[in-house]
Amino acid sequence: MASCCGQNFEDFKESNRREDLINMANQYAAEQQLDATRIPLGIRLNLTNDYHLAQVFQLFVKHIQDKEYVWKHGILALANHQGQVLELTYEKDLPLFLQKKDHEYFDCRIEAIGANAFGLTAKTSKAEFVNGKEHFLQCLHDAQTTSVPIFDSNQQFIGILGFISKMNDKWQTIGCLQGLLVAFELALTEHEKIETLEREAKKREALLEMTQTLYSTMDVNEVLSVAIHHFQRFYPNVQLELWLTQELLIPNLPIKQMTFIPNSEDINGQAFLEGKLIRRTKRENRQQGEIAAPLKGKQGIYGVIHIACQHSNVFTDEEISFISSVADIIGTAFEKARLYQQSNNLVKELQVINDLTKRLNQSLTKDSILQFVLTELGQLFDAEHVCVLEVNDRKDILKVIASNSDENVGTIVSLDNGYMGLVYRNKEAIIISDTETDLTIKDTYAKQLGCRSLMSVPILSNDEIIGILSISNQNPLHFSYDNFKMLQVFAQHLGLALTNAILHERLQQLAITDYLTGLYNRSYLDEKIQHSMKEDEQGSILLLDIDDFKKINDTYGHHIGDQILVQVAMILISSIRDTDIAVRWGGEEIALYLPNVDPNVAKKVAFRILNRISQETNPKVTVSCGLASWKREDQEVNRLSLFRMADKMLYEAKNSGKNQVRVFQK
Repeated sequence: MASCCGQNFEDFKESNRREDLINMANQYAAEQQLDATRIPLGIRLNLTNDYHLAQVFQLFVKHIQDKEYVWKHGILALANHQGQVLELTYEKDLPLFLQKKDHEYFDCRIEAIGANAFGLTAKTSKAEFVNGKEHFLQCLHDAQTTSVPIFDSNQQFIGILGFISKMNDKWQTIGCLQGLLVAFELALTEHEKIETLEREAKKREALLEMTQTLYSTMDVNEVLSVAIHHFQRFYPNVQLELWLTQELLIPNLPIKQMTFIPNSEDINGQAFLEGKLIRRTKRENRQQGEIAAPLKGKQGIYGVIHIACQHSNVFTDEEISFISSVADIIGTAFEKARLYQQSNNLVKELQVINDLTKRLNQSLTKDSILQFVLTELGQLFDAEHVCVLEVNDRKDILKVIASNSDENVGTIVSLDNGYMGLVYRNKEAIIISDTETDLTIKDTYAKQLGCRSLMSVPILSNDEIIGILSISNQNPLHFSYDNFKMLQVFAQHLGLALTNAILHERLQQLAITDYLTGLYNRSYLDEKIQHSMKEDEQGSILLLDIDDFKKINDTYGHHIGDQILVQVAMILISSIRDTDIAVRWGGEEIALYLPNVDPNVAKKVAFRILNRISQETNPKVTVSCGLASWKREDQEVNRLSLFRMADKMLYEAKNSGKNQVRVFQK
């Protein structure tokens, strides 16, 4: 292309050439009885690039009514907004200066070929007319160039339509462009129809692809990911958010949780509650247009797709209908995946609860049940703290009786406040997503643990709360509502298991204890002495008999006699170690076994007991005591021989004046 070295744009910027063009066009329209508003002073198209311009131009050429007339008198050209020609129509040989050669386009810029209408329109974005020798190129001195700008729907200058005419009649040039404009408009209409059909076909294909993809998965996260991906394919230049009624955290997806606080400006809440698409256009007090489309299934509405765009008129009625259809497909797919996931979760929950219940029922001791709870629930819920709190007999405090943190065992928790107090008073489970944002309750125990997520459920026995099961984690939003429901079901089985364990322990206790005194029975003593003789180095047994007990019964009655037995039993229990065993031997006789105690120490214990009984009983009584001991080297001593030796010493004490201790000597 030649470079412009002569007449340039500065020579034309002060001219009235465009005004002359308008005046001539209006005069021609009046003479020809034409509509002056159709004079080609500019074209507005819904186009975005050079490719679309070329497509419309090709359609435009097909609609020219008198092609021979046009080609006989000139060359029709399409240029981009810089003045670089994209397409040409001509009948004879193309002038050399317009030939493309090795270039991608024909350069009609003023900087390239000097003054011409195309170059001027590229500079001014207005209709231009250059006649004869006003052109810089000598080959255009016998020609007229006329051009009009092309704008897109956003009023951006995107191209130029022009005519290079060999005729010297301005009026004919204007008339020619007048007809060409009509053809261009027809081409544009056809192009828009084709584009609409193509766009609809693409949407149908995309909709089918999205539907097949969505309905082929049963994963809620994947449904939402695919849905957002396809929406962004359809509308890449909008702001997209997905508002859901349930809490879902999926990385890199614009998902938020819906709130239901009444607000007239909340388009999402309005669309959700009304169950229909809501559209708001851009206004002075609203910086962008908005659309909220509900995600509807057969069983309910699960959320809203929110679309915001700076150009609210981008969404036609056709687009609104399409968005509504897409939202319905997503809602149905989401519901299907959610129900499938819920059914799977329910099956898994039932399996877990069934396994946990079986293992709970296999444990008949309270300690083993609590240890199982701490281990299993800590793993199941990925909990940092698991603890069981027990209500005391006075029902005024809670005490931590089991915890996966040893330092937490024994902690006293008030029933008057805090989360544990709330559970106890209401007999209802609670779940707290974040204790730091919950301003309704202050809980020193939760603060002490450093927890932010919390689940606490009551442990009931016959509709009476006997304790609380509490699980916590230092991270907020750690537990789901599915976790919460599972924990509530588990707590019911835990309450039953603990009740059974307590009853079992009571039955075992009744089986080995005397119902009146609370002391162990003789069979329990036999078992413990046998075990002691295998494990210990030595031991001592004391047999005690209340002196003149028959007189007590005859004088005061059997009721007082029973009270005396209970008093003596309490004195024995308070006088011995936890490892010692006090037993009701039979009638008014009581036995006391002291493992790993030699005869000298046992004798001191016996005298102390005799002294306390004589002073602390009411009515006062005394006891006689027979004492026998064994050592590991005494091979001939066994349980029965030990009893006989102690029994012999008891009779000696009785026959020697009572209220004394006799020790068996080998």
